[in-house]
Amino acid sequence: MEETKTKEKLTYEQLEAYAQQTTMQAQQIFKENQALKQALQQERLNTNFKEIELALKCLDHADLFSSDFIKAVVAKLEEVLTPAKSEDEEVKKED
Repeated sequence: MEETKTKEKLTYEQLEAYAQQTTMQAQQIFKENQALKQALQQERLNTNFKEIELALKCLDHADLFSSDFIKAVVAKLEEVLTPAKSEDEEVKKED
């Protein structure tokens, strides 16, 4: 014998409550996402500063490293310390 399940339709109030709950969850997830983005940005900044600090220490003790390594360190420092050109600046130069 086959059982038939009847699906109850949600009332307007139930749908409204569900929508409010979903909206609140979305807002909470958005806030968490923003906090995580900020924490990630801070960690990237800390990492960059640490890399610069270590590179400068390598340069202070350049006599302990090969010239190829020192050249690589200097190139990396130049890359990190040179401001990145925005797309707008590059477009202006082409015109």
